[in-house]
Amino acid sequence: MITDRNKRLAWEPLLFWALVLVHLLPVFAAHWFVTLDGPCHLYSARIVKDLLLGDAFMGGFFHLSTFPEPYWTGHAIMALGLLVFPAWVVEKFIFSLAIVGLAWAFRYFIRTIAPHRTWVALLVMPFLLHYALRLGFLNFSLSLPLYFVALALVWRGTENGRMRTVPLAAVLALLYFTHLFTFVLGVATIVALLTWTSILKWRTDRALIPAMLVSFAIAVALPLNLTVAYLATHNTLEVASVHASFSDLLQWAGEGRAWNGLGNEGESLACALTALPIFLAGIAALVVRVIALRNSKVSSIDFWPLLAVAGLVGYFILPDAMAGGTSASPRMLLFAMFFWATWIAVAPLPKWALVVAVFAVVVVDLVHTRIQYRSSAHLGMELTEYLGIENALEDRSVLLPVNHSSNWMHSNFSNYLGMGAERVVVLDHFTALAPFNPEQWNKDRLPHEAIGNFSTSNMPCVRLAGYAEKTGANVDLVLRWKANAIEPDSCAADLTRQLEQGFVLAASSANGDAQLFRKR
Repeated sequence: MITDRNKRLAWEPLLFWALVLVHLLPVFAAHWFVTLDGPCHLYSARIVKDLLLGDAFMGGFFHLSTFPEPYWTGHAIMALGLLVFPAWVVEKFIFSLAIVGLAWAFRYFIRTIAPHRTWVALLVMPFLLHYALRLGFLNFSLSLPLYFVALALVWRGTENGRMRTVPLAAVLALLYFTHLFTFVLGVATIVALLTWTSILKWRTDRALIPAMLVSFAIAVALPLNLTVAYLATHNTLEVASVHASFSDLLQWAGEGRAWNGLGNEGESLACALTALPIFLAGIAALVVRVIALRNSKVSSIDFWPLLAVAGLVGYFILPDAMAGGTSASPRMLLFAMFFWATWIAVAPLPKWALVVAVFAVVVVDLVHTRIQYRSSAHLGMELTEYLGIENALEDRSVLLPVNHSSNWMHSNFSNYLGMGAERVVVLDHFTALAPFNPEQWNKDRLPHEAIGNFSTSNMPCVRLAGYAEKTGANVDLVLRWKANAIEPDSCAADLTRQLEQGFVLAASSANGDAQLFRKR
């Protein structure tokens, strides 16, 4: 017999996935889904595809790393997709995969640790368009679903007394090849969980402990050894280890920095109102649990409040550059908020309190999603203007983009120009400089010292002839963006002089914001 309660619960998956689909709207708001680093990762995948197909022209500028780098997953998926589909389709697919994958994995995780409260998985909604996804940190975004699947597999193993070694090994290996920071944090979380479980089972199920530990050791062996090899062979200390101030970290936590990637109007308020009910519910649950411990024993669920507190502590004390990347503090805050949401799912709070917290988070997040949709549509319009000159691109050409815009989201627009049928080397391609990237610049073709600060300034001083003098390769095309909107300084005037002497205007966008010059 179907009860009213079961009927109500039957609506939960429909509501959950309907809200997930709403979070895909910003991805489809324009022809391209513009993020900060996303264009660079897409262009990297194009280069990977060309190199694997033996393209000699692209091979003159880039090469594939021979080390099993920990950032292959996104590149591999997109490179395969580019063999069949247009680049804009591949871009939408990979970001949709990150969003839908996280939604599914978090729900799977909540069903594992709190099967009677699957509906609390609705707390994942603000995380679906988290700050790192909007900044285009693609591999990090793809790593989040794998993290929660790994935790769910380990939790099921501790509860059932039997770890599924092969699936866990596959997930951990894929996690390593997706993002090193998340892999390291995932291993640390699992070690903490197994330690907690071993303490609880020491008196009752002591015989199960060695089997669990051995299964995990086998599962983590390969990616852990790859991590050690990576740290031993790569210079991961190129970026100075710095700490943000305590006051800044406190402000970021209160403002919901984990979800605010672009700083659009209204985003700070929306993200702060998202963080507030999560913190309030989590703290209330902590108080209730501490009081209850006077008359009850510590149980397995008490791992999650400890993890939530540890996540915040880690956020405040860890440096801002670690595990092969920068911006560790916002990443750690994102995980800390995940841990608080997890704690709420298992917390001994009355149902009405949970409903209020979840409802508040979901409603405010819908407002934030609308803000993100409008932002995506606007950035898409600006990119359309930028790409207004792409029909004038030539095959086997070297393009120098010069960005005069003060909008930081325009910084990597140029990488989209490498996604057409023409083979174009975009000199402002910074991801190929990262030691963990699958494709790398050939050292004899590095453009930055030869040309100037075109990649780090919107008021650049450049010397166009410097690239040929240092590398033997000419700059065939120069694209100026928003030069018509600046007050010319000496560097801008000098660039105009160089273009007048050695280049001709080949194309201009509809409003004249993008101008493409071809070498005479």
